[in-house]
Amino acid sequence: MDSGEKNRIKFTVLGSKEEYDKVFKEIENLSDQLRPEEILSQIQKRVSLAVIWGMPLERKVLETFPMHRIRVEKLGETIDETNPQSYYYPPNPKRGRANVEGQHVFYASGDNHTPFHELAEDIKVGESIVYYSQWGMKDCPEEVFMRTFFMGIEKGKEEDYASIMAGGLNEKVEEWLQIFDEKPRELVRYCQERYNGLFRIKGKEFHHLSSAIAHDTFVSALSQGVNIPILTYPAVSKDNRAVNFAIRKDFADKHIYLKQVDKVRVTKIEDEHVGFEVIGRGYPKNGKVEWHHFNIKPTPDYGGVWVCFDKIARPLKAGEGVTMCCEKHRMSMKEFLEQNHVVSAETLVQGITTMPQELMEGKQVSIQKREIFVEPKKLFIESDISQNGKIKYIRVPINYAVGYE
Repeated sequence: MDSGEKNRIKFTVLGSKEEYDKVFKEIENLSDQLRPEEILSQIQKRVSLAVIWGMPLERKVLETFPMHRIRVEKLGETIDETNPQSYYYPPNPKRGRANVEGQHVFYASGDNHTPFHELAEDIKVGESIVYYSQWGMKDCPEEVFMRTFFMGIEKGKEEDYASIMAGGLNEKVEEWLQIFDEKPRELVRYCQERYNGLFRIKGKEFHHLSSAIAHDTFVSALSQGVNIPILTYPAVSKDNRAVNFAIRKDFADKHIYLKQVDKVRVTKIEDEHVGFEVIGRGYPKNGKVEWHHFNIKPTPDYGGVWVCFDKIARPLKAGEGVTMCCEKHRMSMKEFLEQNHVVSAETLVQGITTMPQELMEGKQVSIQKREIFVEPKKLFIESDISQNGKIKYIRVPINYAVGYE
């Protein structure tokens, strides 16, 4: 036998997509009581070519990876907020998408709102305390391989991270598929898409399949000298539009570090936005997490006030006052707004706590400008106490100094 014959891989291509559908239905019906190795063996008996699609990553790329995760405080649970380990792995891990029961895997998302969707069923909006953390990598090897599960994801959607990832990967896959004739090429592609799809089934019902595939990468392959410490896959909680990562524990322990953690109370979970009330922020220092109190200082810009009448609107003139009845009871706009508690600190702070973007970008101090609109019951410009001078709306710019103390 020559060396070329030795390096050839023989595999079976089924005759139709319907045959593959039947095979993958059998796989989905495998018992969740089987060991990971047994599940992989059953898959390999039915799918003779399950390709591991790997992507080499350079150190400089890895060390700029954005990684976000959360931990939801459960009822009656006590969390040591000063211990960075409190935000790494959940205690006593149950079987997940990329880990078998009892196995620690570092899960993270590539954007700041997906982790909230991942654990949405554990979050009680308006009540739950959530620790939102941001992470980085350091001292990585020059090249690290990452296994991907993006075959079958539609490419070309610029607003979807998963679609962008699929676009780059699928080009390489299509190059490889050119070794086949047209008919088998279509079937091999379909088989690989179905196999990748085992990792992306919604819910926990099929985690015994996806975790077995991950176990094959993290444990079985490593024992054979194949080192792939990172898996990346579409975020099922975001309908396969975002990107998640699962990182093998030994690699995570050596190279991943905590940047910061925010303690928040979630007020809203929407598709591309998470609203929350900030309680505090922690930064790692000397092996501990040092906490800082969140502080908002709102300052109304009285020089930028606009007044709106029945048909026109204009800036309030310098030194121009207002009255509720006559010129004798004139007051400045500042006096009116403060006396009527329109610009109280409590009111202004409520406006900013639903806008967490500055916080989620990792900025310690920022300035945000907002406007509040006031509809007075009876208020006139001091120079025109008539219907023409009656103020319908007041627009007040607010400057917010946001930071931690």
